[in-house]
Amino acid sequence: EGKILFEPRSPEEGQNLPEMVNAHKNLIQGREDGEYGGGQELISPLGTTFYSRGRFLSNDAMIEETVIFALHPTGDRVLTITYRYPAGEDSSERIQQLFDVLAVVEGM
Repeated sequence: EGKILFEPRSPEEGQNLPEMVNAHKNLIQGREDGEYGGGQELISPLGTTFYSRGRFLSNDAMIEETVIFALHPTGDRVLTITYRYPAGEDSSERIQQLFDVLAVVEGM
């Protein structure tokens, strides 16, 4: 189970990736039983990239959410890739799956 969502953000939202990671941290911590799991800077085919992850309670189920923040291939906006799945003992495998998806994202 799980869902990956690609979202190109509006250019007006800016391109400050560390700020977006901090906003995600605040979002996770503001949710019911929210626990922030941390974030890290990465180098990807899209250049400097960050990821951020956390867990929260949704409809009586613990959900884990990992978000990648990268510059969109057009260079004028941020692309987020969000992976949500039932929280469990497989977090490292799930994060690797998301990194494998990130590794093949490229501009057209």
